[in-house]
Amino acid sequence: MSAASLSALTAGCSTDWFSGPETAASNGESTLPGTDVDCTAVSRPTAFPPTSADEDTSGVEFELLEYPPDPAKRSQSALAYVSALERAYRQREFLAGHGDQARDFELSIGQHRLSAVADEDRDHDSEDNRDQDGVLVSLVYDLVTETVHTEHAEWDVRVTYFLNDRVALRAQYDGIGTEPSFDPDPRADGELVACSADS
Repeated sequence: MSAASLSALTAGCSTDWFSGPETAASNGESTLPGTDVDCTAVSRPTAFPPTSADEDTSGVEFELLEYPPDPAKRSQSALAYVSALERAYRQREFLAGHGDQARDFELSIGQHRLSAVADEDRDHDSEDNRDQDGVLVSLVYDLVTETVHTEHAEWDVRVTYFLNDRVALRAQYDGIGTEPSFDPDPRADGELVACSADS
């Protein structure tokens, strides 16, 4: 089993995203996320781009980003997938907060770190073994957003993800992330941001 136990998730995500009656935190055992997941508990911004009667005058100057496919359907590497997911997450969050006042969005990833997570109790000789155990990904990035009235910048934002073929869990560091690390650990403190119902 993995070294970290999965505990109750942070605010904004249901603690019931496990469909089973017991979680690793409650039964004293550790487990890799994704075994018994309720995919209806995915929590992520879903704002759509601001609309305008005349699309030419909407003022939006950035490419509108879609969330990548469910983890089981992804064709990208873990780093590429998580980077695309984080960009879409933050852009949708920005649009949800500012709507038709949004004008520009730029997220620049500066550093990253990856670490494989192994389930020691699982048979690793299976041919269908791609990221079933999972990978931890840490990103450090700068974000610049612009509205009709102001420009806002966030420097050294650190987010951490746990990703396998079932789930993507996201956690954001509250301070300044000068370098990538797995603090906070998304397996313990993350929210479910992507999920594969059938995998």
